[in-house]
This record gives sequence, structure tokens and C-alpha cells, in this order.
Amino acid sequence: MNPSLTLADPYFGSIGVRFDRWDGNCPQYEWTINTTQEVFRGTDLRLGSRTSTNANEALCALLSFLGAFAEGIAYSRRSENGDSENLDLFPEGMREWADAVGSDEFSMMADDLGMED
Repeated sequence: MNPSLTLADPYFGSIGVRFDRWDGNCPQYEWTINTTQEVFRGTDLRLGSRTSTNANEALCALLSFLGAFAEGIAYSRRSENGDSENLDLFPEGMREWADAVGSDEFSMMADDLGMED
């Protein structure tokens, strides 16, 4: 069985990771985000070189990327200089959801997971 971890909430839906495979000596995770209206998936989340899997670290990493994505959306909205380079971290269809959840909320979720180690 592949280690997995999911956060779920009626407000934001669910965010989860599942160990997928080894890419050399790096564990690679599949991620799933259910925004309550649409489901997004990817298989491109890798942790650094290690000898074991850690779903908690993978979910914290995903939340960090989601926070950067949400901050990029907010930056682009208030900037006159153009879009943030973080807008391409996730599909465009996730922008409204990520903006509504917000970078601070993603950071607090990651902090809460970090405390559980």
C-alpha cells in the first residue's frame, strides 16, 4: 500500500498526496485537489533524495507550492508590471479556488502539519 495523507474541509474541499513511485532516489507523489467543484491531479511532486517516503512532508511541500501559487495570483492582481512567475505552478482552472483559500491559509495548514511530526 502506498502511504497517503489528505486534508479535507467543507470550505476548501480536499488536498491529498499519495506515494507514486521512486524517481531515482527521490520519492515522487501523486497529488489530488478536489475544490468541491472540480478535481485536479498531478504526479510531479518530488521530495529530495532520501531512503524513505513521508506523506506528511509531501503534503507540506504541496501546501507550500499552493501558497506560492495563491500569492502569485494576488500579486498579479495588484501589480501593474504583469504576472507572477508562480502562476504556472498549477492549472489555470485552480486560480479562483487558490485565491479564495489564500496563501495565509495554506501556510497555516502546513504549519499545523509540521507540528504533528
